[in-house]
Amino acid sequence: MAAAGLTEEMIQVIEAERQRKWLDPVDRSQRGTVTGEQVETTDLAEDVLPSALEALLARVDRVWLREQTALGCRLGAQFLSEPLSILRGIRIASEVRPIHRFAQMLLVAEDFLEERLDYDRFSGALLIPQTAALGSRIGDLTQVAGEVNERVEALWRLPSTMTDSTVYELLVAATSARLGRRVEFLEAGRAGTGVKIPDLRLHDYSFPFVIECKRKQLVTEADFDEEARMRALFAELRIECLRRGLFGLFKVRFEVEPEAIPIRAVVEAAVQQRLTPHPERYTAYGWGRIAYHPLPSVLDTPVTPLYSPLFLQRVFGWDSDLPPQDGLICQVDQTGEMLVDRVRAPLGFVWTNESPTVFRRRARTAAALFASAIRQIPAGEMGAVYICYQEGDREQVADDRVEYLRQQMRGWEHSSNIRVPLIVMSRIVPRALDHGRPDLVETAMPFVSELTGGSVWIEDLPTTVFTTSRRHRVAAERIGPAQ
Repeated sequence: MAAAGLTEEMIQVIEAERQRKWLDPVDRSQRGTVTGEQVETTDLAEDVLPSALEALLARVDRVWLREQTALGCRLGAQFLSEPLSILRGIRIASEVRPIHRFAQMLLVAEDFLEERLDYDRFSGALLIPQTAALGSRIGDLTQVAGEVNERVEALWRLPSTMTDSTVYELLVAATSARLGRRVEFLEAGRAGTGVKIPDLRLHDYSFPFVIECKRKQLVTEADFDEEARMRALFAELRIECLRRGLFGLFKVRFEVEPEAIPIRAVVEAAVQQRLTPHPERYTAYGWGRIAYHPLPSVLDTPVTPLYSPLFLQRVFGWDSDLPPQDGLICQVDQTGEMLVDRVRAPLGFVWTNESPTVFRRRARTAAALFASAIRQIPAGEMGAVYICYQEGDREQVADDRVEYLRQQMRGWEHSSNIRVPLIVMSRIVPRALDHGRPDLVETAMPFVSELTGGSVWIEDLPTTVFTTSRRHRVAAERIGPAQ
């Protein structure tokens, strides 16, 4: 720079302008900073989705898609007659359908564009932005070498459980190509060789460089077990409440693990809570605390789909943007109609589990993927690691997870014969808003190694991949040279 005649002040101005293009002035690592309208909109689904969906449909066997349609991806009669259950921001019933995951992506996108009332807005919160992102990057993927066409066109042939992770790999490859990297998909060890190799290789560096991508499973066995137990509890609670003409919202803070929750004791405590001097104040028991907020037997709402985000906010005070508790189960008298403006017999049950064991388990999810990813970087090479996880936990758990990841990255150790200059923690927050409009916020938490170049890697390699913006938190975390 000195040889070019630039002063120190000029250099600082250039550096500030360079950083302004890709740095967010707000630290987005805290969960509370990615709610409401705090994050700048990059694309509208209605604008991007039609052409993106068309690009993906052109690569799918239409006979297969028609067969998959019969397996169901919409909110039908069963949805109208059963309780709504949400755990960690996810309606599990929308995520574990018999339909193939890629078919679900495409069909939910079609339903959204057709403005169907039975469009699954719970799965659509993720699948609509994911479809839009992948379909709009098909042009970028043509610049990627290797088996990229096979991966795109085989999405409908792959096992359903591989859909989300394969889409993430394709998005990282496409975004890298868009930044000018010469990218190649490597032949993954899918043929039963037992040899673990990374997903991508970059050919525009003078040294060998690879990228490994991992995406956390959306629903775990622990989630299934917890939701099943809460459903059983709510079924008993509703019987007792209807018998007594009792309507309202129960709030519970458990202090034991889900499998240890005494269902009958909780139900008995719930129906007794209305008789306390201040039912809205928590009453303590050996398993936790419970409070009760009565509701009228009949409530008017704006015209909206049943159990839409607007409905849940108006009737039960549930914030789909930033869930206040771990989970919600609720039900109103069925009308057989998807659109409602009045509800009868509203009953809701929200819970938070404050057991230290449960809290630690939730906060530490995703960290285990790092060890697996690093093992796939070949000896003697450099590599970047991309980890994607979906955030749906309440704020305290989400923020504790971020802090735990920071601590892990600062002290991360790996073999001395590889170099990991960049780890990108890609956190996605899909949410349905208002009447069910899909929205996805993506924040990147990059961790860079000072030993191998520092923040320069953030300009060379992608950070956000679902969204088009490259803006992320104000500074990359530094990780030391531990090996």
